[in-house]
Amino acid sequence: MNKKVNAFFDEAKCSAPYIGFFYRIRNNIVNQEKIEWLDERINNIELQIKSRNAPYDLIEQTIIQMHDENIISQREYRKQESCMRLIKALNEGSEKAWSIDPLLSFNKCYDIISKDKEIEDVRHEFLLAVHELDSDSLIKIHKGARGPKGIKGISPDKYFFCQTDFLFQNWNPSEDAKTIFQLMAKEKKEIMRAYDIDDSLNYGPRRLNSALAHLDYNDYIIDRNWSLGGTDYLFPQVILTEDAYLEYE
Repeated sequence: MNKKVNAFFDEAKCSAPYIGFFYRIRNNIVNQEKIEWLDERINNIELQIKSRNAPYDLIEQTIIQMHDENIISQREYRKQESCMRLIKALNEGSEKAWSIDPLLSFNKCYDIISKDKEIEDVRHEFLLAVHELDSDSLIKIHKGARGPKGIKGISPDKYFFCQTDFLFQNWNPSEDAKTIFQLMAKEKKEIMRAYDIDDSLNYGPRRLNSALAHLDYNDYIIDRNWSLGGTDYLFPQVILTEDAYLEYE
């Protein structure tokens, strides 16, 4: 196992009676199929516990599969719960996966973070969470006269959705990016309009834009000029690079 999986495995073993770790992860999952899969694994682990067996092998197998299928988050923060609450609100509040869509005001962020009744200083917690998300290049900070330290709100950065959709949506941008490549290869097209891609895949701008951002993030797109408006899509057209062919062929 790699260091990331080892860390999850160690945490799971320390959670009495083991399944507490999995239930905490389950609470942050939106995809129903992933919830059902994890519920089945939890039930199997509980059965081993009742039979007085330490289900370490099953825990390890479960965590490895969760890691491989992006069920567990790859992101770690010191203010984990507050960061994930803000990420979830930004992700689920977007209509087209644009970098200003949505804009969460400080008051809205305050309400989101204050749902955790154990947090005594919500203002301070907000500043720390925003600092972590900004350091991770996930968000944009909007300045203004109101708000702590002149922060009036936050919005997603341009690669936010392609890095967080797998947590909160019923799709994975990396898989969708591969599907776009396969479509273009099947159509034998070196260049394709985003509108035509959407017409073929029926993703809609919200999902397609996330996949296009993934392609751009990994330098799989030649035309890196982001749309200036007048269209629902981040890129008016898609031209794949040689790196894309090396990755997907």
